[in-house]
Amino acid sequence: MLVALGAGLLYATNSWFVEPSEDPIGDPQAIVLIQGGRGERFDRASELLAEMPDAPLVMVTPAPISHPTAVELQEVCATEQTFEVICIDGDPADTIEEVELLSDYLEQREWDEVVVVTSKYHVYRVGLLFRRCYDGEAAMAYGNLTLWPTLILHEWGGLLKAGFIDPAC
Repeated sequence: MLVALGAGLLYATNSWFVEPSEDPIGDPQAIVLIQGGRGERFDRASELLAEMPDAPLVMVTPAPISHPTAVELQEVCATEQTFEVICIDGDPADTIEEVELLSDYLEQREWDEVVVVTSKYHVYRVGLLFRRCYDGEAAMAYGNLTLWPTLILHEWGGLLKAGFIDPAC
């Protein structure tokens, strides 16, 4: 029994956090960037912007903190770019609140197809939240990051919170 449980946890960990699949990307009306990471999310969003120059980049305005990734994204929001940037005001406390805020904005714009960019280890949970909160199609894409065991533990905790403790939307 314990062996089966352990095998199931290893399989889920590998499928959801270590080697998740990216969704096929159609013709999105926007590229949605989830905060956080270590630059890999914006790098992947930049690749998609090069392929889809008409799709705006949508994100929550990063909090004024000194983390290098937040500083980079604050600069993206504050200065003119070669692509359209939409920075939504808000101060989400966690991924659940961020997805709720973004989903509300996307639905106000009546966009029914977007691509959401996050980190590889984060894509399963963010996809779960977008499927719950957003009425349109949200294809999931991710930036690669060296995976640390602490990130996997954090994602398991976030997944349990999103699934059972504080289900969104």
